[in-house]
Amino acid sequence: MRPTDLDRALLMFYLTYGKHDRAATRAWFETRLLDPNHLFLMSGNHALVGCVTTTFYWPTFVQCYCLFIFGNDQLGKEPWATLKLLRALISWGRSQGARRFHLSSELGQADLSPLALRLGMTRDMPSFVMEL
Repeated sequence: MRPTDLDRALLMFYLTYGKHDRAATRAWFETRLLDPNHLFLMSGNHALVGCVTTTFYWPTFVQCYCLFIFGNDQLGKEPWATLKLLRALISWGRSQGARRFHLSSELGQADLSPLALRLGMTRDMPSFVMEL
């Protein structure tokens, strides 16, 4: 995703997540858009944001997280777009040395089970995890 895609991505984010602090969301996206530890992917009317990171208690264990999945079928139906984006994020995570991939719906607005199972993930209550 390029900075010129930001307005469209934020529209999709709004249609997916509803009410939120738009100025803070834009600032967060702008800050992380050029961060090499974050990946922003768009395909048609679907997008996601992922990152690779470590924890302070296990600094050598790199993990990949899907932070946001957003898009809207109101803008056009693309049933497999999200799955393709997730596979691209997993591939990127592997290339960054990640050993585990996490997928969850922290806001609880979506059941990610069908996507997670298609990716071969296992349930790590309440989220899903995949050893890379």
